[in-house]
Amino acid sequence: MESGFEYRDVLSSDAQIVTACGDVAQALRVLRPGGLAIVGTFGPRGPEHCSGLPVARHAPDELYGELGCRFVLVDNSVGVHATPWGTVQQFVYCLSRFEN
Repeated sequence: MESGFEYRDVLSSDAQIVTACGDVAQALRVLRPGGLAIVGTFGPRGPEHCSGLPVARHAPDELYGELGCRFVLVDNSVGVHATPWGTVQQFVYCLSRFEN
């Protein structure tokens, strides 16, 4: 394990950060077997840009599919967020368990 990383039982991140790492499985490598990953991203009806940058948008099954075969989907959720500027943004969240 690289220095600076610790094994964890729960990891929470947004998919934009995970996608920027280039490999979702690699970004989630700090999970212990049985650990939980909570990943959220913009939903299919979310914005196409955030802070001027293009974003990835996912349906729950697409986001879960990004995690890889060693994860078991526990639950997913679709929600909306009202920004301070009055726009509404759709988000998708997946809770998955890392299996050994």
